[in-house]
Amino acid sequence: MGLGTLSGYVCFAYGDVEEFANDDKRANCEIVIMACLGVDGEALAMALARLRDFEPTLPVLVLGPPKVEYISIAIAHGAKGYIPFTTRFEVMVEVIRVILAGGTYAPLDCLAAAGPAAGRDAQADGVRIASSPAALTARELSVVRAIQQGKSNKVIAYNLNMTESTVKVHVRHIMTKLKAKNRTEIAVMSDKIGLELCDELPLN
Repeated sequence: MGLGTLSGYVCFAYGDVEEFANDDKRANCEIVIMACLGVDGEALAMALARLRDFEPTLPVLVLGPPKVEYISIAIAHGAKGYIPFTTRFEVMVEVIRVILAGGTYAPLDCLAAAGPAAGRDAQADGVRIASSPAALTARELSVVRAIQQGKSNKVIAYNLNMTESTVKVHVRHIMTKLKAKNRTEIAVMSDKIGLELCDELPLN
């Protein structure tokens, strides 16, 4: 009900994949949001495979625990996006729009928390943190994180071991890629939507 109110979409709820498969209304569906409740990765993979059997082209967004292994499984088995249970409704609405526009989404915080190696493993399985107009490099992602924390260019330069002028160049590139007008918009936009992962996750 909350998602329908905020998004403007008409939403239908089903107990499982089979119930959805047997409903004629699914012919008009634009996206499926699959809640991964109390199941392991294998069960999630099986449910996604079953869904693909009768709806191979319908985009699927998985709602589940904030664990990188679940993200990898979901994307590897055809899901277009993954959102942790803790995600706010308004962010979910933005993710839905990204997916309907042809993008993919995975939460940066979950992959970053798992460490660079886990992030690279997830990327190898097909996870892309998406919806930015162009990929951000690992260095740019580090700068974005620092901007979100309210750090100045001088502090960012010190923390990332680069010159302040280099930081300014990174900020300009980030603004161009995200189509942001200032540092505040960088912080807000990168918090509301995902960022496309390029090369590897930031190390700090």
